[in-house]
Amino acid sequence: MGETVSKSLRDRVAAEAAHRCGYCLTDQGVSGAQMHIEHLIPRAMGGGSEQSNLWLSCAWCNSYKGTLIEAVDPESGQLAALFNPRTQRWSEHFT
Repeated sequence: MGETVSKSLRDRVAAEAAHRCGYCLTDQGVSGAQMHIEHLIPRAMGGGSEQSNLWLSCAWCNSYKGTLIEAVDPESGQLAALFNPRTQRWSEHFT
């Protein structure tokens, strides 16, 4: 069983993410569903539950990403790292 993310840590991550999904930018108030705490490096791949490895994600994006950290780029056919909302800017990555 994985580590539990405390309420205080969850609250800090949610505030840092401005209560928006790091991937689709949906606001918590608009989604109507509880946002997930996403492990950027999944626990299954050795990622921990420290704040620097956590971000907010809607259920849809979290389930789509799953335990992936990279995928095949449809344009180049090359393996590419998935977007990291902690280290990359959404507006630059998705231009």
